[in-house]
Amino acid sequence: MSNYNDDCRFTVDCHILPQITGALPSSFINIDNIPIPSGISLADPSFNTPSAIDILVEAEILRSILRNNSIDLGKNQPKLYETKLGWLVSGFVARHKPHSSSFVCNFINEGANPVLHRFPKLNTIAAKHFLSPEERTCKQRSQKRTRHKDDGRFVVSMPLKKEPSVLDDSIQKTKCRFISLECKFPRTPVFINRCVQTCENLNA
Repeated sequence: MSNYNDDCRFTVDCHILPQITGALPSSFINIDNIPIPSGISLADPSFNTPSAIDILVEAEILRSILRNNSIDLGKNQPKLYETKLGWLVSGFVARHKPHSSSFVCNFINEGANPVLHRFPKLNTIAAKHFLSPEERTCKQRSQKRTRHKDDGRFVVSMPLKKEPSVLDDSIQKTKCRFISLECKFPRTPVFINRCVQTCENLNA
């Protein structure tokens, strides 16, 4: 992206669309009534003539090209803003048509761009969630096997995809590991201290 003088260039990532919007402005603007100072180099010299939009840039790029200078052209007149690409004309424009009025509606045709068409769907929560076969099985087992104990606690069985036999003899292996740790504690006092500290922290 560059200005008319080709002395200012920017590199931007673009999405190619068949059409951004309709011709802007919607009708011809007579700039004879706009007191644009002489010597001002406009970024778009033909801003008053309806034409197709070539590129739509994000606000971050606009902030990076804006400069500090601006010119207020007066009441019921637009303002001029200096940018690295030239001066921009923005704001109110009086239309001297006392016996007629027009209404403008700008819109984007979502059908022209499937990416834009997906945005509303991505932000919409489905009215009903369809459970997968595994989720349905897990839900049914939880409803059937959940028990409420006398002390107020709930007991829920662990949902396994396969039979518990696939775990092999895990209880025996766990006991062996526990006995091994018990034998190691007397030989390593630091383990005993850490165990005591952990128990105290849990009971605190």
